[in-house]
Formats: sequence, C-alpha cells, structure tokens
Amino acid sequence: MTDALPLPGTLSGWLNASGFLGFTPPTESLLAHRLGAFVTPVISWLPRPPARDRSLLEFPGGFLLHTGAPNDGFSRTLKQFARKWADLKVPVWPHLLPRSGYECAQMVRALEGLENIGAIELRLPADAEPAFIEELLQSALGELPVYVSVPFLSPWSAWLDLFRLYTVAGIVLSAPRGVLAHVDSHISGRLYGPSLFPQLLEKLQAFRNCGIPLIAGSGVFSLAQGEIALRSGASAVQLDALLWQLLSPTSPSRS
Repeated sequence: MTDALPLPGTLSGWLNASGFLGFTPPTESLLAHRLGAFVTPVISWLPRPPARDRSLLEFPGGFLLHTGAPNDGFSRTLKQFARKWADLKVPVWPHLLPRSGYECAQMVRALEGLENIGAIELRLPADAEPAFIEELLQSALGELPVYVSVPFLSPWSAWLDLFRLYTVAGIVLSAPRGVLAHVDSHISGRLYGPSLFPQLLEKLQAFRNCGIPLIAGSGVFSLAQGEIALRSGASAVQLDALLWQLLSPTSPSRS
C-alpha cells in the first residue's frame, strides 16, 4: 500500500491534518522530508472569533481541543498567504468550512485561479442533513479535486452514495468529537491522541472497499502507526498532534 500512486493533488501519501502546521509549513517537522501536500487550518467565508470557552483538556490516552475554528475569513487569509502558498514545494489543500453552497462556490472558484492549489478539503458537520451535504458537494465541483473531512466516529457512511455521485477524491477520517466535564460545565470539542488508533483501524478495515480512497486523519501517533494505517486500507495519512514535536516518539506506549 505504501508504494501506491499518490492521490490527486499530492506528491506522497503523507500530509498534515488541518490546523497542525499553521498557515505555512515550518522548515522542520516530522514531515519535513516526506510531506506530499500541505493542508491549511480552517478557512471560513467570513471571519470567526475564537470560542469564549476555548479549552485543551487532557484525558487518559489523549486530549480534547475546543477552539471555535477561529480564522480571519477567506479574503484576508488569501491576501496574506496566497503568494506564500504559490512558492511552496508541495501542493496546498485549503481546508474550507462553508455555511452554504454560495459560500462554498465563491471560495472554490477563487482558489481555482491561484497557483499551487492541489485540492480542496471540505469540512463536513457530523450532524448535517444530506441535502446540505449535496449542496456543498455540488457547489465544490470544478477544476480541483475535492476531499471531504468527516469525524471518523460519526455516521458519515450514510453519505457514501453522495460522495460517489459527486466524484469525491477521498474521505479524510478526521478527529472525532466528544464532551468532557470541566469545572461546572461540559466542554465539547475534537478528540486527539493514541487511544483513537484502534478505532481508526476498525473504520479503515470496514470501509476499505467502499470505492473511495480513505485518508487516516486522526489517531496516528507515530510514523510506524502511519505505515500500519497504509497497510490497513488507508490511501494516505494525515498527522495531527504528533506534529507538535520534532522528533519521532520512541516510547512503546507512543508507537
């Protein structure tokens, strides 16, 4: 599996997950010499402020991260980074969070005119109605490959027929959502950490023959685990919180 041809819009099967390398990749990271495409942090049509209760909460085997997906909005982000993306040695995947088909179409059409954009990655809400998913997919159709990012423990398989109909290039099995109690409230956010790896492999095994390439986008906490994911049905791997360190972990508990 590791010798398979790269997916459309990539140079290799190793990528970063959205939000874990900033808006331009650093010169040093675990993926510095194998990065096949660079995935941007989330970009929405309009600016989004940080969540007022943003949090990072640890639990055995990982952590919950709640940010509210803050960003400066599409226009300001392109003004600041489009030239830098054009100069990168790897293709760029803007990670889009549209609220409507109109917003999606506006962003995709603008990105089609930029240099070095390899693909579009659409973040799909776990609780979205099929009609909204179809609206986004129809709006994203164009010159660039479209990948969809779904929380891998959500019922995303209900949308497989739509993904096939609109020729989605691949499905990113991204970080699932969860809730932790904190002080006098409950915090909802995305879950990260090595405890997710067995569940990721289960999804890869269950859907490896779904007819759409799968990208292991969560739960991989060593390069060795990434190789296992590639042998277990993934067409590519996205690393998330593992990228917050420069050296590969050596502890058996992290491999």
